[in-house]
Amino acid sequence: STNQWIFWLPTVFFLAAILLYGKSMAVMLGGRKRRKVDATLRFWFLGFASGLVSLILMASWTVLDAEWNRFLFGGVFLFGCVSSILLGMLMKIIPFLVWFHRFSRLAGLVEIPMMDDLVPPLALRWQFPIHLLVVILMIMAILSNWEPIIILLALSLIVEASLLLYTLWFALGHKPPQQEALPDFDSFFKGDTSWMAAKPGGTSPLS
Repeated sequence: STNQWIFWLPTVFFLAAILLYGKSMAVMLGGRKRRKVDATLRFWFLGFASGLVSLILMASWTVLDAEWNRFLFGGVFLFGCVSSILLGMLMKIIPFLVWFHRFSRLAGLVEIPMMDDLVPPLALRWQFPIHLLVVILMIMAILSNWEPIIILLALSLIVEASLLLYTLWFALGHKPPQQEALPDFDSFFKGDTSWMAAKPGGTSPLS
């Protein structure tokens, strides 16, 4: 019927998108030089698996017409798939943006932190386990509708959000060196290298 076509059409597109994403991710992971499974990869794996589960839940609507099934689909898709991928990307995007805007122009000139140094060890260790706990508690809360689990889910979300905020604060807390300690880049690119002859602690010829 027409209603079934309206239902299955987005389902097929969603399945194609998940499979293409999985294929692209498999190619990228297979070609990378570092074989270490870090927090970002764990988030991506969880997001991909949750996407497949949410697709199965969506397909089950045709045979299982229950309100909890729709809530479960929304929770698995939003918390398990979308949020996992976003958090995994943020673990890379936050340190990259801070490093690029504050330290990239200083590379090779002064001592600067690496991008890995801009993520706190606490977040690297606990961000994924806490998020996984959130996903599990979300599923349990939908299926059981038990108030203690709902309260525990809310507390876990607060802890997860606080840890993400701490990660952002930690990265932004890294400041570039003071301007007085930097070379005169304008003169250098104009061909004037006289500032290089200045002795450490002495007076620069440009001052």
